[in-house]
Amino acid sequence: MKRIVWALVVVAALAAAACGHDAQPRAVWRPYFQPFAPNSPLRTPLPQNVRIHRHSQEMIADLYGHCRQPRLGACKFPRLAGATGPGESFSDFGAPIYLAAAADKARIVTCTRFPCGVEGTRGEDTRVLFGVPIPGAARPDPSSDAHMVVYDPTKKLSWEMFGAQYSLGTGHWKTQGGIRWNLGGPGYDAIGEPGTAVGAGVPLFGTLLTPEDVRRALHDGTGVVPHVLSGGYDSPRTKCFIGPLAKATDGDDGRMWAIPEGAILQLDPTIDVDHLGLSPAGRVIARTLQQYGLVIRDDAGAFTIDVENVSAEATVYPGRAHLWDTLGVHKDSLQVLQGNLFRVVAWSPSQAHGSNCL
Repeated sequence: MKRIVWALVVVAALAAAACGHDAQPRAVWRPYFQPFAPNSPLRTPLPQNVRIHRHSQEMIADLYGHCRQPRLGACKFPRLAGATGPGESFSDFGAPIYLAAAADKARIVTCTRFPCGVEGTRGEDTRVLFGVPIPGAARPDPSSDAHMVVYDPTKKLSWEMFGAQYSLGTGHWKTQGGIRWNLGGPGYDAIGEPGTAVGAGVPLFGTLLTPEDVRRALHDGTGVVPHVLSGGYDSPRTKCFIGPLAKATDGDDGRMWAIPEGAILQLDPTIDVDHLGLSPAGRVIARTLQQYGLVIRDDAGAFTIDVENVSAEATVYPGRAHLWDTLGVHKDSLQVLQGNLFRVVAWSPSQAHGSNCL
């Protein structure tokens, strides 16, 4: 039945185009949903007197200077990974997010490379993710990372995958690694069980920037997204990760001042973002970076902030494909936020894990 309905939607869109009508689907906004407990560190703003790491300047210099590129190079400002460029209709290196419906089939997803896990639970079968309610037409991000997120707000669960792949021939899903999160929990892995979709083990859902995040911040008068953002960095520090948000690292670089995964970057809060020439949505993101910060969650090859890849969701929700355009958000919207405007929040000895944390 779903396939028949989907075919009718496609035929209707083609017919509208043939008649000279605007065939662009009407925007589809999801109901706003805030995952994780209210006291989660993901939902807790940084203190006004937050301590800055004594070697923040050295680490920021590494962030800003590691890629020997011009001012607008990949390390110079945070790109919005998953958003399109102006005039583009396709994006990658983000993560599509799919809202589970009651009619979606619960699927078994085979884990092929790394163990999969269930946050807060030991003794699970780490070879599979059970009961994942993936919509029939869902597809992962088209990049080599192939991230994908599915969430069920009724059950307060989300499933995150890395290297997700669907077989048209068998109708089966597999993933290189993944995890199921309890969306009523703390937003970090307190017991260190296997399973992750990113190098540091930070959840994607709840740190990814979504169109609904920005839209709500613009409409509710706060002008701020009420959660930590997540992103990547070129070659994070080896043999070190910072809790509680990180539980592991894929950092592989021995540079003395490389930033470890799990560390939080803060945009200098003394900067008046209203006078930087940013769009309204850009100002929302900048204020969020000042008040909640950005957790380094992966080796991304560039300085990035993760956003929902709505262009990859068009197979399920055609009306979501242009939401970032509607909000005026593009992958290079934050050019004015040069990396040297950030600072590294200090961590305590108990939060540092590994032999190279300084």
